[in-house]
Amino acid sequence: MIKTIIRIGIIKYPGVLPSAYIGILDIIRLANQICIEDNLNKKLEYSLFDLNTDSNTSLHNLNKSPFLHYIILPPSIGCDYFLKPDSFLIHWLQQRHKNGSIISAICQSIFILSETQLLNNRFAAVHWKYADDILEKHQKIKLQTNKTLINDGDIITTSGIVSWVDLALEIIAQSISFQVMRKLGKYLIIDTSAREECCYENFRPNLEHGDEVIIKAQHFVHTNFNNTLSVHHLSELCALTERTFLRRFISATGYKPSEYIQQIRIKKASELIEAGIYNIENIASMTGYEDPAAFRKVFSRITGFSPRQFKKCFFQNKMKKPRVDPVENS
Repeated sequence: MIKTIIRIGIIKYPGVLPSAYIGILDIIRLANQICIEDNLNKKLEYSLFDLNTDSNTSLHNLNKSPFLHYIILPPSIGCDYFLKPDSFLIHWLQQRHKNGSIISAICQSIFILSETQLLNNRFAAVHWKYADDILEKHQKIKLQTNKTLINDGDIITTSGIVSWVDLALEIIAQSISFQVMRKLGKYLIIDTSAREECCYENFRPNLEHGDEVIIKAQHFVHTNFNNTLSVHHLSELCALTERTFLRRFISATGYKPSEYIQQIRIKKASELIEAGIYNIENIASMTGYEDPAAFRKVFSRITGFSPRQFKKCFFQNKMKKPRVDPVENS
């Protein structure tokens, strides 16, 4: 049986926290072992890119790497490289994102990701200690200090220095399955119930299809979902006729552009509801709906819940006690 390979690149930049990237590698190995035991045809492969060498060698190693489904920027300790990252790393991240890689940043490494401008007009999880420093230079980022992890489809950010565990579990749930994530959490004695008990299956955009023109359109939707978007506008952005754009977009993503836009908007709306600080009318406006009634109708159709039911469902699950699995008798 041919295995589906999910390639993960981890950036070992100067001052990176060793326990973070080593821990992520260990979780990847354990996830692969579960896949073997369960006869799953998926495998995580990783590459560790060491930037502690000279810049020419580092750039060569980055450029020769194959397509990476995920790129991880671990947190930092004892060094301020993350405040002044090399320009070649920034350009490489921009190019890989353009090609369809999902970029993730943990704690301090959000400073590196912010230099790429990929976080502009996006929500991003950040440690409260660094929020003001980031906003001083990057006012377009919508920072959230009350969230541990925000999965924005093509960008994932986590706030805490040990939230590499949350990121690793998120990647496994997204790229393999929730079942493998749960087994892994049970083995590591980590409660995964909050991750499993979401009110509906979150939309996961496909960025692995290889059509860079359509990826460009997807990225545009991800950062401009609150604006008026049309096939005409997106086809012009991609320098394609509307007919060609529609055909390629549907072929690449499995959705019509209008359906994709609605999925992204409702995904953002669900995250805003989970934040617990906005009312439904404000969330409708923030996600591109002028009419709250139209927003409620689309939200209910996609999630199966009204916005208020979704909010009630989420906070009920959040208040549940962690699940304790019974101890098996030997």
